[in-house]
Amino acid sequence: MKTHENTWQLYTAKNQLSSIIERTATAPQTITVRGKEAAILISCDDYRKLKKPRKNIVDCLSGYLEDDDINLFERDVSKKERGTPVEQFD
Repeated sequence: MKTHENTWQLYTAKNQLSSIIERTATAPQTITVRGKEAAILISCDDYRKLKKPRKNIVDCLSGYLEDDDINLFERDVSKKERGTPVEQFD
C-alpha cells in the first residue's frame, strides 16, 4: 500500500519494484521501513547528475545546468560597459 504519493512501504515496494523503478523517471521514490524513510530510489540520469564532477565555483552554483542550457554566468562582451568614467584626482 502506498502511504503518500511517491512513498512506499518496504513490503509494497518489494512486490511492485518494477513499477516503482519506472516511476523514478518522473520523481524520486521513497521507501519506508516501520514508518521511517529508509531509502530513496532515483533514476540513473538523476544519479549521474549528482555524481557529475564539478570543476569550479560556477559549476557548483549552476547546479544541474547542462552545456546546452542557458549559461547564466557568461558575460556579454558585445555591449559596452555602462556608467560614468572614473576621473583621476591629484
